[in-house]
Amino acid sequence: MEDPRTPGAATSQSNRFAKQCLAEALIRLMDERELDDISVTDICKEAGFSRMAYYRNFQSKRDILRQYMFLLADEFRAEALRKYPNHSSRSYEIILFGLEYFKRYQVFARRLIQANLTSILQDGMNYYFETYLAGETANLDRHYAMYYYSGALVNVYTLWIARDLAEPPEQVARIIHGIVKK
Repeated sequence: MEDPRTPGAATSQSNRFAKQCLAEALIRLMDERELDDISVTDICKEAGFSRMAYYRNFQSKRDILRQYMFLLADEFRAEALRKYPNHSSRSYEIILFGLEYFKRYQVFARRLIQANLTSILQDGMNYYFETYLAGETANLDRHYAMYYYSGALVNVYTLWIARDLAEPPEQVARIIHGIVKK
């Protein structure tokens, strides 16, 4: 987050707010209609923003969803660091926290899955791993391992969503942790 004392911080905050409102409006609309049947005007009306706000921040409806996923990944990182500052991304605590965090956004995930846009979930996971875990010194083996783990997490999450979160997050976290610690 930008320092509010720096020039442009207010603009950044308002852009972030606009992006979030437009994304949440689109997600609500996706509950009623197919993505291709939703217009930019529909999104702006639902969000209470002008078309200018849309075009200033996004290139397409899919871009809205993708950027929203990145926002969730950034927020997850911030919350995880506050709660678990010294845990690895493969610790049981972080896996469980991740499942609980993204459980809050299950409607968003369901809309993506229904629209055949699970690639946006994957983009978000890859963004998270690249931005926060790759590090500048990551070797090739680590880079491939991160993408392997990223894909596995997205697949497990989509299965869990498809099963209507039938298993408690603790059980799913134990399963994932058992696999990654081998």
